[in-house]
Amino acid sequence: MSQIQYTTNQAYIPFLFLEIKKGCRLYLENKLIDEIYQYTMEENTFQTTSIKRKQEFSSFVCKRLGALDSYLVREISQSGSEIGRLLCLYALMKTDALFFEFMYEVYQQKLILRQEYIEPSEMLAFIREKSMESETVANWSDATVKRLLSGYRNSMVEGGVASKEKSKLKVTPAYLPEHIKEHLVRSGDEKYVKAMLGDR
Repeated sequence: MSQIQYTTNQAYIPFLFLEIKKGCRLYLENKLIDEIYQYTMEENTFQTTSIKRKQEFSSFVCKRLGALDSYLVREISQSGSEIGRLLCLYALMKTDALFFEFMYEVYQQKLILRQEYIEPSEMLAFIREKSMESETVANWSDATVKRLLSGYRNSMVEGGVASKEKSKLKVTPAYLPEHIKEHLVRSGDEKYVKAMLGDR
């Protein structure tokens, strides 16, 4: 069985776009990741109502920031919402192996084949296939899988690559400026570009 570490983080942690933008601004003030975590905890930067939620938000924002280089941090901070959200989706894929595999194996194929919708049954089929490869996934309850896939849908909508139509996801081809695509490819992350944009 697969040794890749799969998690259900998206079952309870949201997309965090605005929080990551705040983290990017702190990064551009020359704060290190550990310092950003400490600062956001002390200042309750993300305005959470419990200590646990404050720890979770600070931890996951810093984890996703750690997947970005200074070039991409600056792009998220200075670009419009559409580009910033897509780069936050990239950071999410970089830190969530199963979500990346979903984007690469399911979403990308929809783009390549010009298929308009992702059905709930296709998302469940993806998880079932992974459960054959991973004991971790095989042990997830139906309720956990349901929450996780709801998190995937929300992340894709907030990331700008899909929209909700009742129980289905409508594929929404995204745009990424050429200079950012080239930067990601040069950094060795062409597969993440393909997961978001198909083979364009």
